[in-house]
This record gives sequence, structure tokens and C-alpha cells, in this order.
Amino acid sequence: MPVLSVLQKPVYQLLFIQLLSVVVLVIYRPSNVDSSWTASGLCYILFILINSIFIWSAPRLWVYFFTSLGFSILYVLLAYLVLWAFNELLKLKGSGESGMIFLVIIYHPFLLLLVVFLKWVYGKII
Repeated sequence: MPVLSVLQKPVYQLLFIQLLSVVVLVIYRPSNVDSSWTASGLCYILFILINSIFIWSAPRLWVYFFTSLGFSILYVLLAYLVLWAFNELLKLKGSGESGMIFLVIIYHPFLLLLVVFLKWVYGKII
């Protein structure tokens, strides 16, 4: 099974980027809670970008759109659990206010809709 066909599915994108997030946290070794939230939030932005790119070739566009949003919410919940465990394990100090980086979730539907619109325009032109 080619890697791109596997990565086209939002569930595998979630698993891959979540695993990447854990690896980044282990390698980066944040010194406080805010740094760990920021590193994980940047991985989440990567998830949004990859997810928005793969919607272009999705066979069932709206099914992909809504499942992507569902997995996006699931990603944030899993990230919370992973970061909570990571911060407790390393006994990191801080307020955790950098968790606000996950507010970029509000841009995910807009980015997906922008790609859908561009695909529609491309289809009308070609």
C-alpha cells in the first residue's frame, strides 16, 4: 500500500502527526509547560496543512470534509491527553496558557473550504 494512499485518510494523518508530535516533544525536551504546548500546537498546524492538501484528491469531497473536522477535534483531545501525561511525567512547571495555540482549529474548516473552492474553480476552468 503506497504511503500517499494511506496518508490520504484523515485517521492515518491523525496517528502519524500525533506520533510525530510525541517524537518532537522527546527530542525537543521542553523546559516548561508552555513550550510543550507550543511544540505540540505547531505539529497540529502541520496536521491541518496536510489534511487540507489531501482534500484536493478526495473522491468523496464532503465526506472527507466532515470526517476531517471530526478527526481535527479528536486530535486536539488526544494532544491534551498526551501533553498532560508528558508534563506530569517530566514534572514541568508553567501555566499552560500556550495551549491557546490550538485555537487555530477555527481556521481548519476555512482552509478546507478554500481548497474545495479552488478545486471547483479549477474544474470550471479546465
